[in-house]
Order: sequence, then structure tokens, then C-alpha cells
Amino acid sequence: MAFYDNEKQWEQPAIGEWRTNRHNFGRPDTESRKPQSAEAWPKPYEWEVAASFKNANDGQYIPYPAQGGWLEITIYQGVNCYAYGEESMFAATTKWTELSLYNKIRWLLYQAPQVEIVKSNLTLESATMEDVEYTGWLHPNAKDEIAIDTICGTANISIPSARGIYLETSSGDQIRKLARGGVADHPERLLIGTLYSQYASRRTMLSGVMALDTLGLGTYMEANQQGKKLMIKGEVQDLMSDTSEVTLVELHPDEYQAQ
Repeated sequence: MAFYDNEKQWEQPAIGEWRTNRHNFGRPDTESRKPQSAEAWPKPYEWEVAASFKNANDGQYIPYPAQGGWLEITIYQGVNCYAYGEESMFAATTKWTELSLYNKIRWLLYQAPQVEIVKSNLTLESATMEDVEYTGWLHPNAKDEIAIDTICGTANISIPSARGIYLETSSGDQIRKLARGGVADHPERLLIGTLYSQYASRRTMLSGVMALDTLGLGTYMEANQQGKKLMIKGEVQDLMSDTSEVTLVELHPDEYQAQ
């Protein structure tokens, strides 16, 4: 891990306060930038750091893993330091050894690491994305709305930072669309289509007492409803009398498809 200030490497050492590690881009030394003189320490070099390196956020950048797993971080004991302009921290004599600075170190502390996904571009900015919302209209001027928050979702593109997604079991790829009833679309839009089909117009609702049924989540038919399919909206069971007080509502086939 490398700790340095991207603008004033010779004035902002990684001691005396909390520092966030930065990516080890490497020192841009060239043959023309030789040490000016021993008296010029601690600034014997004039670095020419690329603007993209300066603008990069703190942190060490690593390639995105090819597959899921665990990130293991090991912190070893001790620290090796060298001053700005010195060629190696492993030299026989460094400013840290000459000035006995190692003896002055009292605390060497590390905060808990943070992992963040960034875009693969020059600025390496955070790859964040707002929640994806899908909407459908029954009536734009309706007084009430139906809002459903889902734990898992889909988008038009793959989102590596998503925490609730559908995955293809064979490949592990993110699923974007599903097919149902001859319509292939985002599952959220399929759900909107189902809601639209049920609420777009008035549906038959029945309530009363019926024999206790163990069908579970299924459809029912009533002799006077001309073949309409109904599902239970609410139920209170009386186990002593083996009956249920139920409310059934007409179940209508999906007839809405998003444009």
C-alpha cells in the first residue's frame, strides 16, 4: 500500500494523521530528472504526475474479479519508509535511519478497509446507480396509487454493484427479461401488466361462507358467474365447523403490454 499526497509528495508524508492509501502508479522518474543536489533534499526530483493520476480517487485499484468469492486482506507487522526522492527503502542508509525516525513511531494503526466498485475509465469514478423504477398508468388522474417495492430487480444493463438481482443458473449472468403468457419483458413490467389487467375495470367480488378447502393459492369457479375464475382475497377459517368466510375476486387474464 502506498500513502502519499498526489500534489505535494514531499510536504505531506503518511505520518502524524490518518491517511488513505492511494494507487501505486509508480514514480515517473526519467533520465532528465536527476537529483539536483544533496542540499535540495527532501525535494531533489521534480515529478511530472499525469493529470489522470492526480484526479484519481484514493484507494488501490484492482481488476474486477472474474467470479464471486471472498476478499482476504493480510496486514503484516512493521513498516518500511523512505523519504521523497530516495531511490529505495531498502538502501543501507536512508533519512529514516539517519534521523532515527523508526524509534519515534508510537502507533501504527489501520482502519477497516472499504471496497467500492468503480468505472473502468480515466477518472475511475464510483460505479453507482440509482434505484430502477418502472411505472404504468391505469388513469393519470387517479386519486390513489399502487406502489410495490421489490427486493430483487432488473435493468437494461448489467449492474455489478446491484445487491438484489436474478441470475441465470447455467451461466451466472444477470437476467434482464422473463417470458410469460407469450410476452417477454422485465419481470417488473410483467407484474405491472398483471396489476393493470386486474384493476383497469371493475371485477366481480363475492363474499360468503364456503366449505373449508385445502386448495391453497388457486382459482375457484362459481356456478352463477358464467365460467369466471376467482381467487381468494381474504379468508377467516372456522375449524370447528369446517367452513371459511371468504372474499373472492374475479381473476382476469393479462391484457396489458408495456410500449
